[in-house]
Amino acid sequence: MTDILIKNGIIIDGTGNNRFSGNILIDKGIITNIQTGNTSETADLVINASKKVVCPGFIDVHSHFDFSYLLDKYAKYSIMQGITTEIVGNCGIGLAPMNETVRNYYQNYISFILGSLNIEFFNRISDFMNYINKNGCTLNIGFLIPQGNVRVYVMGMDNQEPNDDELKQMKQIVREGMEDGAFGISTGLIYPPGSITTTNELIELTKVVGEYGGIYSTHIRDEGRGIIKAINEALEIGKSTGASVEISHVKVAGSIFTKYIIKKINKMIKNAREFGVDVNGDMYPYTAANSVLSGLLQPWVFDGGDKAFRQNLTSPVNRKRIINEFKNTLWKMVGIPWFLRFIPKMVWMKLIMDKLQKKVIITSMKYKHEFEGKTLENVINTLYPGVDIYNATLNLLREEEGAILISMFLMKKKDVIKLMKSPYLMFSTDNLCPNVGKPHPRVLGTYPRILGRCARQSQIISLEEAIYKMTGFPAKKFSIDDRGIIKEDFKADIVIFDPDTVIDTATHQNPISFPKGIHKVIVNGKVVMDEGKLTEELPGMVIQFK
Repeated sequence: MTDILIKNGIIIDGTGNNRFSGNILIDKGIITNIQTGNTSETADLVINASKKVVCPGFIDVHSHFDFSYLLDKYAKYSIMQGITTEIVGNCGIGLAPMNETVRNYYQNYISFILGSLNIEFFNRISDFMNYINKNGCTLNIGFLIPQGNVRVYVMGMDNQEPNDDELKQMKQIVREGMEDGAFGISTGLIYPPGSITTTNELIELTKVVGEYGGIYSTHIRDEGRGIIKAINEALEIGKSTGASVEISHVKVAGSIFTKYIIKKINKMIKNAREFGVDVNGDMYPYTAANSVLSGLLQPWVFDGGDKAFRQNLTSPVNRKRIINEFKNTLWKMVGIPWFLRFIPKMVWMKLIMDKLQKKVIITSMKYKHEFEGKTLENVINTLYPGVDIYNATLNLLREEEGAILISMFLMKKKDVIKLMKSPYLMFSTDNLCPNVGKPHPRVLGTYPRILGRCARQSQIISLEEAIYKMTGFPAKKFSIDDRGIIKEDFKADIVIFDPDTVIDTATHQNPISFPKGIHKVIVNGKVVMDEGKLTEELPGMVIQFK
């Protein structure tokens, strides 16, 4: 007898085509038959999906679930919102490949992002894949090769270009990752070592990925005033290597002329695609980005680990340097137009900082957890009354040993809407979840938010288009040729939800709040979530690039 029959459902198949009523038969993890009208079929499990949407499981192409997997192989936050496949190793960071130098880098620098790192590391991506296959996972996982790991593996944190031998070693590591089944390479060019890596070096590494037909996924160098230049770099890398390009979590932050910049971005992508560069991007439906407060600092501040970090933030001479560098970085990011620069820079900086401290929410701290969910303004005024914002922020970073995650409300709602409508962008969560504190609400709410608030309530896009951008579109981009569509002989990754009630409930103040309206989630033919409860099945698998 067939394993599962889903009957009387509203099928939205992930192609962007119109919905239709029908029945789906699943056997041994595969969709075996799709019928319209009444059915006389039966199965071991019959699911009546009357008045419910039945669609493919959501594919999250920009995820940091690799850091969460070791703590939660049941992927509760992902499964509860309908995610059945995660692409990990994004932003140039990940748990593989690693040697002792990379491990030290993670303890001395990445710990500023993720807090205490009492986790396992893996020498090769295949080692991590084998670990997952042995220990099981509720959802499917695909890998990217983190460029940051590759560079540190060979060069440490040296701020110089590689010699021929070093470049050869890095290219070999990339080749090993592709042979292991990685989908491509990722970069995080706003953080070291990505920020100290030249375009030419990235081209050389990505040429290896291009040989396999893989993806260059990039957190670009600038998402503010310099975003056009940053996107041009990504397009140049794609053009020079033949790799497919994925621009991560597309946003336009801080600039006054965001309307025109978004129009320019869409035109750039369109023109590049016409020229033969396979370029797309992904985005999430929130006006707040998630980052680290220590990301405001230059790489030299972290050199030498925790002790040196504290000393740099204590030394009056270094403090003065840090503050000047921060002001210059912020000034460049905001991009005051030339016709307003008759107003003194000092006045602009005061206005910018007054606004910024109100728009930054502390989401995770290493020690002072009582301030999580509060604005930066609230925290520094409470802890450091009478101290200017620059020195107060450095005091906070020093006392928290740099491990402060923040959400920054730097985008406009109308700009997020424009990006959602772009035919070149799919959806993702960027679901970095710290092991302490409050995560960004997107970690639990991205896809239900799109389905409920954006498609149903605001009608920004149709439900069919929304689901396409979560399923068939990312599957096509990442060459996942047996998932992402409700189609016979495809893997049975399926979400069943109520189109009239599906909604996110997570907020910045209460982010650990699960969505409503998602009734069942099926991964490889096994029910992994049933009416809001995990079944603790582990049918997920590592998916490899072919």
